[in-house]
Amino acid sequence: MGCRICEGAGVSRCPIHSKAILPRVKLHVSKGSFFGDSPPSVFVGHHGYPRVRAGVLAPPVEGEDLDSPSKWFAQRLEIPQVVEKRLSLLNLSFSANIRKPASAREYFDEIALAVTPTEVEATTARMLRDSVSFDKYNSPMGLSVPLLDLKVTSNPKIPGKVDSILSEKNLPAAEAARELFGDGFDVYYLQRLLSAGLLGKSQQGKRLVPTRWSITAADSIVSEDLIGKIREFPPVESFQVFKSRHLDNEFHVVLAPHAWAFEQLEGYVPSGTLMVDTEFHEGRKDYARNVVGGYYAGRLAACEYLLSKGRQAAVIVLRSIGPAYYAPLGVWQVRENVRNAMAGPPAEFPGLEDALVHVFRESRLDRAAVLRESRLLSFLRKQAKITAF
Repeated sequence: MGCRICEGAGVSRCPIHSKAILPRVKLHVSKGSFFGDSPPSVFVGHHGYPRVRAGVLAPPVEGEDLDSPSKWFAQRLEIPQVVEKRLSLLNLSFSANIRKPASAREYFDEIALAVTPTEVEATTARMLRDSVSFDKYNSPMGLSVPLLDLKVTSNPKIPGKVDSILSEKNLPAAEAARELFGDGFDVYYLQRLLSAGLLGKSQQGKRLVPTRWSITAADSIVSEDLIGKIREFPPVESFQVFKSRHLDNEFHVVLAPHAWAFEQLEGYVPSGTLMVDTEFHEGRKDYARNVVGGYYAGRLAACEYLLSKGRQAAVIVLRSIGPAYYAPLGVWQVRENVRNAMAGPPAEFPGLEDALVHVFRESRLDRAAVLRESRLLSFLRKQAKITAF
């Protein structure tokens, strides 16, 4: 999806694209080489799969928190600020089969594994893609330049636990991701390891994973593991409503005292377009094709909260997307908004209808449309009527 301001017109016409950072980045690239720190970050595209464009993201100009969604949210950065940070990152890209060539593996792996910025020295060609791309999954992507040669010039800081899992335990990718998350590594790090093809049992079986796929895979793998634990907990004791709003995205999260279930509804205002995906206690058997990656991001955040409380619940995430969210920034803002909502004290209610009155007193979503489309609310309302007899 292109920028909604310039509709793909590019740098010269767009107030986002024409940020002063772009000429500074292009000046460095025109020299054909630079020194910089990778945040650390890598990127794997999906077009042309299984032959894709992969790259190392590094800033040829000074900057901080250039690939840190949790910090962006904590600082309440707005769209232009996030985009400017991402424009500061140059995508040093190369063509690769998903079964990554050995010549690319060493530096690519070291940067992906590092937990602190890693110094790199790059030699580049001069051909640039000078537009900014947006989609529902990834953070915005800016300038891209073909990579001719890259050297890691500092010692990457790689945690011993990660090195142990990769070199000694020989775990399947999903099991390795679950263990790392349980040891305190955040989902953003797991996304990077999955994308770089670092998790898996055999060297031959490891392969690059497009970043947009690795984001959803990490959210899905971890939340499925948490759901298995959550199902063993007692239900919450009341109906609870949490709220968060940032980037003209408004979230209401409703917890109902019931066995685990999850639903996420996303609606655009003022158009009224509404999308929904649902799972009941037995879980999902297929991909959430309506809400797509945001579903798994929201589900992970809800599961993290329930695990911390030792409770299970039927969870409904209601997201309204306003016109000021003119350029999608990626599913990280769904994950961070739901986390932020559930970090605060909830409003509590004795019944579902009381909770819904509260939600729709504040929400921009149309009550009638939500009640018509929501499978989980329909189920819970029927359950409430049955128990009344």
